Amino acid sequence: MRTFSIGFDDDRFDELPHARRIAERFGTVHEEFLVRADAVAVLPDIVRHHGEPFADPSAIPTHYLAALTRRHVTVALTGDGGDESFGGYSRYAANALAARLDRLPAGLRRAIGAAGSRLGDGGDVAGARNKLRRLSTALALAEADRYGAYMSWLGRGQRAGLYTAGFAAAAADPADPIAAAFAASSGADVIDRMLEVDVGTYLVGDLIAKVDIATMAHGLEARSPFLDPQLMQFAASLPATMKVRGREKKWILREALRGTLPDDLLDRPKQGFSVPLSRWLRTELRPWATEILLDRDTIGRGYFEPAAVESLLDRHAAGSDALAKPIWALLMLELWHRELIDAPSRVSRLPAAA
Repeated sequence: MRTFSIGFDDDRFDELPHARRIAERFGTVHEEFLVRADAVAVLPDIVRHHGEPFADPSAIPTHYLAALTRRHVTVALTGDGGDESFGGYSRYAANALAARLDRLPAGLRRAIGAAGSRLGDGGDVAGARNKLRRLSTALALAEADRYGAYMSWLGRGQRAGLYTAGFAAAAADPADPIAAAFAASSGADVIDRMLEVDVGTYLVGDLIAKVDIATMAHGLEARSPFLDPQLMQFAASLPATMKVRGREKKWILREALRGTLPDDLLDRPKQGFSVPLSRWLRTELRPWATEILLDRDTIGRGYFEPAAVESLLDRHAAGSDALAKPIWALLMLELWHRELIDAPSRVSRLPAAA
């Protein structure tokens, strides 16, 4: 049996040592690839393969993982769907807590939200300060709007300062589809409603699309056992407490694998398939990102206020990790324009990354 994994030159994002332990435990033939900041050289291909603005930064390691895997096999198994069926994301626990706090008077929740907004977006995006800011500001919202806000990288107030007047008049609120799906969900528990929303939006619109496009681009067929309809129906029938228990996520899936996988691997925090984006944009990729976003052609599209974009870049450089993904979204929108709208030929117009 062959296994494949991607790693990074940053211990906070690198799971290669854990993947090696699994490979050794089961005696697989294991292959690895290390992704560094210069990996953005593949962005023209990724942009063209997607054909629309696609701002999930894990598209980069997915692209390389598909290429690595295809050198050895033509069909591969992935783990997509496990989080959306069994409750694997931190936002599930956070929103379940917020739902319990809905018992507080509305005025008090609004006051907490106002206080949270003053915390700012500085520091580690996964740190306690940013988690508290997100939770407290979401308390003032209705459940559906709250989940829409959790799935957005920039809040309404932040977008208002970023958009030009013309773009703001034409742009839809990106949180609306999520909020609408949440309002229409049928689960009896807030956990089940979030899972239902993610299966119908995030899973199909981001994760499955990303993997399918990356694998097909390399002639690799991906299969996702967690997406088996009977398994998903079974997971949906389970009580929410078997999926998320307080801060513990994917409880029943972890318990089912006790004795098969080492406990320390089962119990370690979820890392996700993400890249050291904040560090890259603050160091190696900072000149590249600045050149693209403050370029005359980019500003001339009339979407975003130049001063606001420059402020995003400066605040991120000063330590606001929560701004890395919004900056990446702006970059992917502009690269899509350059690759597929301005110059639809095969010649890329992207500046080279340092």
